[in-house]
Amino acid sequence: MKRWFYSMLAATIACSSSEAASPVGASSGSGPSASAGSSGSVASGGASNSGGGGGTSSGTGGGSGQGGNPSSDAGNDGEATRACASFAATLCAKIATCTPFVLGVLYGDAPTCERRVILSCVPSFGAAGTSAVPAKTTSCEQSIAPLACPTFLAGDWGAACKTDPGAVALGGPCGDDAQCVTTFCARAPDAACGICQPVTKAGDPCVRNSCSAGTVCPAGQSTCIAPAPGRVGDACTAQEQCDLAHAVGCNTTSMRCLALTLASPQGSCGANSILPTSYAVCPAGGTCSAPLGGNCSAAAADGANCSTADTGTHCLSPARCVAGQCVVPDPATCR
Repeated sequence: MKRWFYSMLAATIACSSSEAASPVGASSGSGPSASAGSSGSVASGGASNSGGGGGTSSGTGGGSGQGGNPSSDAGNDGEATRACASFAATLCAKIATCTPFVLGVLYGDAPTCERRVILSCVPSFGAAGTSAVPAKTTSCEQSIAPLACPTFLAGDWGAACKTDPGAVALGGPCGDDAQCVTTFCARAPDAACGICQPVTKAGDPCVRNSCSAGTVCPAGQSTCIAPAPGRVGDACTAQEQCDLAHAVGCNTTSMRCLALTLASPQGSCGANSILPTSYAVCPAGGTCSAPLGGNCSAAAADGANCSTADTGTHCLSPARCVAGQCVVPDPATCR
């Protein structure tokens, strides 16, 4: 459930610019999975099955589907839609309260956040072998609602939000963690589908440029790390080693955490100088045209052309740039 949150943020920031002067190098985003929970730290960059890692999928076997627009029977189920809508409203309100910076970077505003979370949530119930059910989503929502911001941002959402094992065996095709007996669906950032793999721990190799809940695969790296809430001036090699929830990112040129700000739509973005002390990130999944003195452009619409290049047009979560097109993953199509 929550593991997608900050890997998507790290990916969005990473894609905003090139490595020369940006908070971090190239990466492509991962979409949320709102139907079942998993562990991760929101405050320190989170952990994800996509891990904010860049590049194309190098994995073999399983997961040959390309995803697509949500089309499973679950999409027509009133109970599923109601559960997802209520969950999205609670989650997005909590994000807006606890980390408005993240809300702005990922979605721009709360109504957009709600629509996009629902878009990810509903199709997950129709996936093969999934443990995800509307009642689980409702229980997770009820667990999130009363949380204080430090607890929410630390990823301590309670047992109701942890992913239950699914029925898809190791090596089988998947599009969501809740399908896998291992509770880890390894998906490359530019793929809608993946394969069920063993969970990872810090120090393990990334799997398809991804790591399981609790660890993350940083952009341009190949080893899973545990995220940490670094403060401005702290040493870092990846976004996930800085406190993204409180607008702190990693400048991988200086190897130090620096302050982040939220640019306005179509506004100026990038580093504030050649030796930056802050970096302006484009809102709502937008792209910065240059690492210094750039301008923001909007994210591509679902189904439109996109790019995983630093200054290319990106997709708005949960859509992923798959084969040059923004695709909203549907786990039911991963076979």
